[in-house]
Amino acid sequence: MSAKVKMLHFAWDNPRDESIPRQLQCRANVNLGLSPPSRISAHGLLEHDAEDLHRVYWMREHGYDPYVVIYDKPNAPRETRRLQRWVNNKIIFRSCRGLRTIKDEVAESDDPRQSI
Repeated sequence: MSAKVKMLHFAWDNPRDESIPRQLQCRANVNLGLSPPSRISAHGLLEHDAEDLHRVYWMREHGYDPYVVIYDKPNAPRETRRLQRWVNNKIIFRSCRGLRTIKDEVAESDDPRQSI
């Protein structure tokens, strides 16, 4: 019996868990017949720390399609909510190489001197 796999989902909730990146790299060495790489989704739980962005960049660099969920969204800092919006909106995520470019664009658009 065989099964057709359309998409694989992984979760990487604890940024200090070094076994997840190793397991994801091992998966990259196994030919699962999934192409393009966006058919492999890696979910991450954001906890409002500096490691959140590192995990998103790591998943992206290794060909995974990241999707993030904020642990405590009502109390999350604005920066964490922006990170979630950037990553989960695939049109924006694929068009911008990094969060810094979005920050710069938002800062420029918030400049009152540029209002019409």
